[in-house]
Amino acid sequence: AKIIVHPNSLVTFLSEVDGSELNKQSVPYGADAALPETPTKKGFTFIGWDGNYTAVKQDTTIVAKWQRNKYNVNFYNGTGSTLDSQRVLYEDAASEPPAPSMEGYTFQGWDKTTPAKMPAEDLVISGTFAVNQYSVTYKVDGEVYQGPTEYSYGAALPAAPVPTREGYTFKGWSKGVNSAVDYNANTKYAIPESITLYAGWKANDLVFNN
Repeated sequence: AKIIVHPNSLVTFLSEVDGSELNKQSVPYGADAALPETPTKKGFTFIGWDGNYTAVKQDTTIVAKWQRNKYNVNFYNGTGSTLDSQRVLYEDAASEPPAPSMEGYTFQGWDKTTPAKMPAEDLVISGTFAVNQYSVTYKVDGEVYQGPTEYSYGAALPAAPVPTREGYTFKGWSKGVNSAVDYNANTKYAIPESITLYAGWKANDLVFNN
């Protein structure tokens, strides 16, 4: 009887993503190939082997199948509140949200660059802000009495000065000329914007001596 000798078969294990070789085996005819260790790849999850590696009778290529991972990108404003949360596939682009706003502050940008290619990790991206600076100018009878002086938003200003004028009693400081008093003298206050304040006066009653 004629004896047929079958050569060994070459079984090659490749990665689907980049085609790299993971393992190569010479397997006797009809035998099973030994599965290599479960592969790992940054940004991907291994989901199984594609191809027949049992009772191998010819050269065969087995392909490692992968699933791209998703990672979290959380955008926060200057106070720690969440502006936007995204689940982004590895190496896909995240979407930068509109610039946040915060009263009394100017948005300076994000503390990290929004990735054009998502890395294999979760990201926290926070808005950065600079406190606004405002000026206060006091005017008396059209002339600058004090200032302009710069203050940070939200800072308590020193007590307003108290000017004097012969024949008049000082009423307080107003945002407009000859308007109602907005800020009383000797009172601390905060301002939300740059302002000019005008002295308000009340004429004293005339006193006649007999």
